[in-house]
Amino acid sequence: MKRRASKTFLYGVLLLIFAEALCAQRNPATLGSGGAIQLRAVLPPVLKVQDESFPVTLNLPGGENGQNSTSFPLSVEWNVGLSTREVWVIAYFPDAAHALTDVEGHAVASASIEGRLENGVWRNFSQPRNDAHTAGKMVLFVQRIQPTDRVGKRAGYFELRLQPGADLPWGTYRGVVHIRAIAL
Repeated sequence: MKRRASKTFLYGVLLLIFAEALCAQRNPATLGSGGAIQLRAVLPPVLKVQDESFPVTLNLPGGENGQNSTSFPLSVEWNVGLSTREVWVIAYFPDAAHALTDVEGHAVASASIEGRLENGVWRNFSQPRNDAHTAGKMVLFVQRIQPTDRVGKRAGYFELRLQPGADLPWGTYRGVVHIRAIAL
């Protein structure tokens, strides 16, 4: 009995589908121009950062090799829809007060670290914020999106250094900087 009810239900569904198809053939206005079905898909923006985090090691004089700057390859790709006007790429330290630390427990705040894109102007990270995702952030670039460039890529190098004249104990400082792309 249960099997027969299932078959009856299935036949009823198929009958409704065929009835709908027959009605659509008789009235092409319900299908759009030329009798074709028009579908429109809206996809979310696709943003891809090649590496989303980089380990940072900076040394003050007296550290392992005296190097107080470093650089990383940066590659960002986007494929965005009509509603996206800009793509922002930011770098940030999760803990702005302790962006870099040494083995002795000394900390370098993000405000004492500067960054730039490929020989650009050195800028320091913003002051600490309460937002854990963007504490100590720096806007690396803002790509304005035009109808002709909804798909694109930008690649180069991101450089970091300790701010000149920073009053910190000598040593080797380590941490992680994160890169994030945002479609607005």
